[in-house]
Formats: sequence, structure tokens, C-alpha cells
Amino acid sequence: MTTPVSNDGESVVAVFVMMRHGDIQGSYPFPFSYESDDQALTLLGETQSFNLGALLQSKYFLRSSSLAISTVYPETYSPTQSIVKADMGFGLPYITNSVTAAAQGIWPANTTMSSETLANGASVTPLNKGYQFVNVQTIDPNSQIYMDGTTDCGTLMVVDAALYGDPEFVAVAQNNSGFLSSLSQYVGGRPTEFSDINNIYQYINEQYIHNATFGELLPTAIMAQVQTLANWNSWAMYSSPSMGDVRNIAGQTMLYELLTVMNRFGNPADPLKFGLYGTSYIPFISLFQLLNVTQYHPELEGIVNYGAAISLELRTFSNDTLAHNYFIRFNFKNGTDDTDFIAYPMLGRPDGQYDVPISDFYTAVGPWAMGDLGTWCAVCNNTVDRGCDQAALLTALLQEMEGLVASGVLSGGGHKVSAAVGGVIGALVALVLALLLVFAMVRAGVMGWNGRKGAGSDAGMRRRSSTGISGVVVRAVTGGRPRHVKKDSGFAGDTESVRGIVKNPGLYEMMDDISELHTQVFDLGALLQSKYFLRSSSENIASVNPTIYDPTQSIVKADLGFAGPYIVNSVTAAAQGIWPANSTTASQTLANGGAVSPVNNGYQFVNVQTIDPNTALYMDGTTDCGALNVSDLELYSDPDFLAVAQNNSGFLSSLSGYVGGRSTLFAEIYNVYQFMSEQYIHNITFRQMVEAPVMAQVQTLANWNVWSMYSSPNMADIRNIGGQTMLSEILTVMNRFADKQDPLKFGFYGTSYIPFISLFQLLNVTGHHPELQGIVNYAGAISLEIRQMANATTAHNYYIRFNFKNGTDDADFIAYPMLGRLDGDLDVPITDFFVALAIDSYLVREPRDYLTQPYALSDLGAWCGLCSNAQDRGCDQASLITALVSELEGMAAPGRPGLVSTPHKLSPVAGGIIGAVIALVLATSLVVGLLATGVMSWKKGRSDTGTRRRNSIGISAAVIRAVTGGKPRHARKDSGFAGDAEGERGVVKNPGVYEMMDDASELRHIPSRAPSDGHGDMKL
Repeated sequence: MTTPVSNDGESVVAVFVMMRHGDIQGSYPFPFSYESDDQALTLLGETQSFNLGALLQSKYFLRSSSLAISTVYPETYSPTQSIVKADMGFGLPYITNSVTAAAQGIWPANTTMSSETLANGASVTPLNKGYQFVNVQTIDPNSQIYMDGTTDCGTLMVVDAALYGDPEFVAVAQNNSGFLSSLSQYVGGRPTEFSDINNIYQYINEQYIHNATFGELLPTAIMAQVQTLANWNSWAMYSSPSMGDVRNIAGQTMLYELLTVMNRFGNPADPLKFGLYGTSYIPFISLFQLLNVTQYHPELEGIVNYGAAISLELRTFSNDTLAHNYFIRFNFKNGTDDTDFIAYPMLGRPDGQYDVPISDFYTAVGPWAMGDLGTWCAVCNNTVDRGCDQAALLTALLQEMEGLVASGVLSGGGHKVSAAVGGVIGALVALVLALLLVFAMVRAGVMGWNGRKGAGSDAGMRRRSSTGISGVVVRAVTGGRPRHVKKDSGFAGDTESVRGIVKNPGLYEMMDDISELHTQVFDLGALLQSKYFLRSSSENIASVNPTIYDPTQSIVKADLGFAGPYIVNSVTAAAQGIWPANSTTASQTLANGGAVSPVNNGYQFVNVQTIDPNTALYMDGTTDCGALNVSDLELYSDPDFLAVAQNNSGFLSSLSGYVGGRSTLFAEIYNVYQFMSEQYIHNITFRQMVEAPVMAQVQTLANWNVWSMYSSPNMADIRNIGGQTMLSEILTVMNRFADKQDPLKFGFYGTSYIPFISLFQLLNVTGHHPELQGIVNYAGAISLEIRQMANATTAHNYYIRFNFKNGTDDADFIAYPMLGRLDGDLDVPITDFFVALAIDSYLVREPRDYLTQPYALSDLGAWCGLCSNAQDRGCDQASLITALVSELEGMAAPGRPGLVSTPHKLSPVAGGIIGAVIALVLATSLVVGLLATGVMSWKKGRSDTGTRRRNSIGISAAVIRAVTGGKPRHARKDSGFAGDAEGERGVVKNPGVYEMMDDASELRHIPSRAPSDGHGDMKL
């Protein structure tokens, strides 16, 4: 038996942890099936995950530990030092909940956090006794492959089917046929064929843990034999000694992420030193094979236990910081079977040789890492799912072009492809090379990012939620600067109160942001709870559980943004207000007589889905929108803008003393407002110095500017794009709310303030209420309610009501008329709502002319075209496809002259060169612009920017991957097993610059009151 080993004079630099979720349990409603769609993390699973986190804390964070990572904070979570991700899966949030529980064990409540006295004398205390908001990024398998390489992999399905006819499989099945038949009594008459062994094991194991009667009936030897057979089957399905075999694909995709993170760990200038990843048990099996851990330890060949985890430590000899002297050590803890992590040799090394030089590690496993979607689609023979449709279309178009060349259609002296296509291809190749060059320079430390957060992320926007009304979508606003360019020229995002440290003189740039007044959004959540969930409320949603979070009834999403986790933290805080700790949750007695108590006094694990703007548009339609950037620049020469600027020039000049000599041009008014607002909230001296009318005038000018930038009375105008993309999600969720068969009845979305502005315009809320034209406050929220007349039963009797609460300025939500209706006319028939916004749905089936002018935008290609973007957020592939389609359509056009005999006037080679030159010029201009504006800089070596970095002693970083349970998921149809898992503030240091260099998550606040409905004929 391998045992834990000592440091042997080494120090741990970083750690990568991969964990499996904790114990899950569900019902099996069908008597002859193992299908279970309601599996959830149990109290035991929560405890397993939490205890794993506590162990990691004691090993890698506690200063007295010999394995402590010296460059990370021992007690305080920092998103720059630690990355936490969870496979969202295609089902329920077992993995996310498990990772959240483990994170609470690693970063427990910080009881030393003190209250804060604001500039107005009010005091705010830490939320939930110092609860730490850890940014758990949920990875959607529809947009990312690395956390789940098996789902929808057609080739793997074929291999699995072939396994059932394999002689060895048949022999094992025959040798155990009698034993398998005897299991029928334990599975309620369900199938007991060897091909069902994984399902059998999952079912029996669940009963064995939780059903005392079952545990007494089932002999231990039978349980052990079932597990042995399930291990054999799973190992055969998800691993192969041939490294490139598709059965290793779950490990191959995860290996790409692992190596990417390890690269960051090995960079002394990168503060990231710890990673926690939650996924299913399947990648564990493949990784064991790819890393050749089982050669001397075949006991690891099989399904890892709930709460199991791999810990890959990046080590070095004490006082040695050269990257080529790094070593990697593999450790594994098989759930509660092991009390601690155990070191195992890998890559065929014998016991005792645990440390593998990092160069040897990369040489051995690097060739098998798979991070490219096109490669995955080809290997898995998939042309439909997970983005493979676009990849397949691109391949087909290129093959079509090649076919035309081969058939001579483009012969006769004409070039085989047009200069346009050549130009596109040349441009893409040049851009890729340019980006690789910049990336290499950043990695080498020649260039570096100066800590800009990307236009601030706003966390706190609320979306519609479902009430006793049929459904409610709540959108909460977060503060922060405009984010349609990733370059942050000023302020970080809004979620609640945001604060940061400004270091560089002359710039409105924050290098850090601290989430402070979590009470703002927590109280917003508490208000929503009392309004829509409390049974005594006249507006309660009767079909949702009033106290217990149910992921089938409520959906919660947060814009991950391009900056810090302000929005995610705000949404998490609000969720705690909506679904507070359930103190009535009882302890659970297991079948073996053991008892488990609720984690953190009944804390409810809410699945907050983090939406990555690089893979989804709807939460952030403005970032990288070139056409919007052009519109902004045009605004600065608009006569109205110039008139407002001139009329207020004296006032703007007078603000210089309040902003430390920074620019006070009208074009900077949002940054001026953000800076002064932050100081006005938190700085007592500043508040005493600035008169209230001055602050009010600054806000008025900022409101005018922002309203002009992000809204237009022309519904299709690019300035409304922030609302147009969000509108597509709102209408999608509204359709679900209106479906009586769908349990979903509440939605909570957190985003920046920008979509609010556009939505106010698109919904025409400001027609009679111009006071809403501008920046919404921190923790402001929209609530869109689906209502129904008493005793009505059809969707055509649904109405939609718009409510808004402008942060702490309003004690409760206020109903506003929309779509041009007058005050008092608050309820809009749902069909009118959809018709007005020009979008089709199952509620509006008949064709109408308005469908030619849709205002809801969800199509990536359409967004790329409107925004004139051919590079970012997936537009590179979309643009290439568009170019190829246009080329082929041109070739196929009837009567096109010269299809065979007329050459293109410009060769494709020349077009490619021209395209490459243009792309390189643009890329060079971009880099020069980034250098000129201070977003990037030349570096001799990357310097610290307020974040503690690794020293020469101690572990630099740790990546841990924990396993989650659940059935094989390479086909979305679940034949047995479900998924596995379980206001900001900073210090301004440099005079003359709006730049924050540090961030700290603290507090948030919003008062609440329950309004009366005043609509007696409505049934809530």
C-alpha cells in the first residue's frame, strides 16, 4: 500500500485538484428502468465535499503545513490566486454544488472581517458572519469540451457497442451470469445483464448507503462483487493502453486544460497558484491511463468513490525558481476510503519515484492533449452537437471549393478561389500568427497586461422572476464602467457597491476591485423571497417551493464578464437572500447507522450558472462590438453632445480638485461619476468636501451620456444591442414560464447596468417616465411578472407586468407602464408583448410582417455582422463561413459571366497577401494602442500589482480535480446515471489615475418592503 510521503527538501509551488462530486440520491419512478432524472446531492455528499475542502485547506493553505503554498493567502479567497470550475453537465447541478461545498471548506467564513462605517455614518456588517464569495465558474459542455469529452461522441458510442461483442466482455458476462441473475431481487426486477452493470452498481450502492432495510438484506460480499464488475466495465469503456484511442477522450480533453493551467503555475509572474475542478468520474479513469498511474497500482482501475480527488503538485527544490527544475507529483484520495492524499508514481515509474521533471511530463502527455473543437468533432464523428455544426459546415464548404477546383469548374485561366476568399484566409492566418506572437511575448515576460479588468463587470442586475403570477424574471444590475471594449479605461463592474485602488496618475483605471456591500444584493434577495415565495404574500408563486431551492423551478445566471467576479458574487449573495439557510433541515441517518448534519447550518447550494461572454452573447451584447465603438466616437462630434459639453465646461473644469487632477472632459463623465460616487460612499472626508448638488449634477451628466451611448429610439439601432441580446433570453424564458407543463417559474439574472438602459428603451418604459433614462443604481432590479386573470387557464390570458427597483433609492419594486401605455395601464397581454418586440414563439405561430424586423438578437452570425466583428467571440469562424458561402453562391448564380473562362482580376495569392498585410496592420495597431493607453507595457519581468506572488519557498500552486459521480454521459439520454458533482472596494494609490490595484469582497445592502398588489382581479 502506497503511503503519504514527505517533502524531501522540496516545496510546493502550485496545486491542481480534480474532484468528483459527493454522494447523490434520486428516485426511480419506472419499475423496469434505471432512469432517474431527479438525483441531487445529499447531506452526506455535501459533507464529503466540504471535508475534502477542509483537508485541502489544511494541506496547501495553512501556514504551519509543510506543503503550504506560500504565495497564496492562507485564509482569504482571491480570484487571481485560485481558479474554481465545475462541469455544469446536461442535467442537475450535483457537480456545481459539490464544488461549492468544497470551496466553503477551503475558504470558510472569515470571522475576522470587521464592519465598515460608510461616509454617511451608516455601518455595514459582513454578510453571514464573513461568508466568502468564491467564483465557481460553471462550464457549459455545449460550449466547452474539456470538462466533458465523452458526451455526444459518436465514435465512443460505436466503440462501446462493439465492447459488448468483445470476447473478453462475453467471457466475463458468461462467468458471472448466475451472479447477475441473482441480483434481480435487489433491483426490483430491473435488468441485470452485464451491459447494465454500471446502472446496477449505482442503484444498489445508493440503496446500500441510504436504505437501512436494504443494507441488512444485501450481503457485503455481493456489494463488493457488483463493484468489481462495474470497475472492470468502466475501465474497459473509458480507457485504453493505446494513448490515442477514443476511449481516452475524457482524459485527453481534460489534459489540455490541466497543461494550460500548469503553464500558468510555472510562470513566477502569474499569481495563479491553485485550481479546483469538479467533474464526473469518467475523466479520472482516462487520466489514470494517460498518466500510467495504474501500472504498479491496478487497484485504481475503476470507478473512483464519491468525494475522490486527484492533486497534482508543482514542486521545486527549496530556493530554486528555474522553471526547468520544476517537478510534478501525483496524489490521489479515494473518497472517505483514504484519510489523506497518497502519492503514486506515474508515467511508468516504480514506487518511490514520485516526482517527474516537468519537461518529461509535457513530453510524455502533451501530444495526447485535445483542446481543439474541430479535432474533437472529427475524432467523435459529430457534425451536429456542441458547435460541431459550424465546424462541419466550414469543412464542407472548403471541400466544396476543392471539388470545384478538381472538377475544372474554376479552370480556363481563372483562379481556383477568389481573391476575396484568399484575403479572408490570409487575414485569419496572419491574425493567428500575430496573436501567437503576442501571447508568446506575454508568456516570456517581454510584454504584460497592466492589470486592467476589462470594462467593469456589473453584478447585481436582476431579471424577471416568476411569482404567483405564472412566472417572474428578475434582472439585477451591477455597477461599473461600459464594457463594450475589453480595454478598461476606467471603472470596474457593478454588482453592488464597488471600490478599487487607483495607482497610475492621469488615468481612470482600476487595477483591483473589492466587492463590498453584499448586503445590498442580499437584501434584494430577501425582498424577492418575501414577495414571490412567502406563502402569505399576495404575489407568491404558488407552484414553487416557498423555502427550498429547486433547480427545476428556478434558474439563476450571472454574467462572468471579462473582469473580476463581481456579478457572480452579487448573484450568489442575492441567492442567499432568496433561499437562506434552511435551519429546519434535519440530520440524516445512513443505512450503516452513521449520522450526517447539514453543512453550515443548512446552507442551500444554489446553482449559479456563470455565463462566459466568449461563448454566449445574451448577457453581454456590447463587448467587442466594433460598430458600437464607432457609434460612441460619432457621439463625441454630435451637436447635442458638443452643446451639453460646452454648456457645462465650467462645471466640469471645477471637478478637477475632486478627482486628483484627472481628466474632466465630458467624454470622461462616466469615469468621473464612478470615481466620485465611490469616494462619496466610502470616504468621509470626501463626502464632507463635496456638496450634494455637485454630486447630483455629475450624475445627471453621466446619465445623459450613458443614455445616449446605449439606447436609441430606433429599435434596431446598434446602441440598443445590449438589450437586444438579453431580450432573446427573456423571451425564451418567458415561453417556458407560460408552459404549464414546465416547472420553471422563476429566473434571476445578474449583469451590468448597460442592458438595463437598452431594455428601458426597447420596452418603451421611459416614454412617460424619463427619470429612468440613465445609470441604474447598484443592486437595481427589473422584475417582469407573468400574470393571469382569476380562473383563466390558457396562455392567451397571460399578461406581463414590468416592475423596477432602483437600488436602495426604492424600498420596493414599482410598477411602470411599458410599450407606450399610460400610467395605470400596467398589464400587457403576452401576445401583444411578443408582437411588439417582433419575435416569434409558440404563443404566436401565425406569420406576420413584423417578423422581418426582429429586435431580439441571439444568432452569432447576425451579431458579428451588426458589430462588424470578424475576430472575437466566435466571429472568426462565422466570418470565414460567410465568405465561403458568398463565394460559392456567386459561383452558382445563373448567368454569372466568366464562371469557367474569365479569371479573377486579382489572384487568391495576392488577395491572401493583401488580407494578411491588412490583418497584421490592424493587429499591430491594436498592440500599439494597448501599449499607448497603458493596457499593456514592455516588461523586463512581470511585476506584482498588488497581489501576493510566489516566493522561492513553498508550493507555488496546486491544481486539484475532484470526481463527481453519475452515469456515463457520452450520450445525453440518461440510461441510468445522472451527472456528478457536488459592492466592491479598493484602495486608490497613485494620484492622477482612476486605477485600482487590489480587490476585496466585503458587504452588500438593500432595504425591503412588501407591496400590496392593488389588482384584485389578478390571480398570483
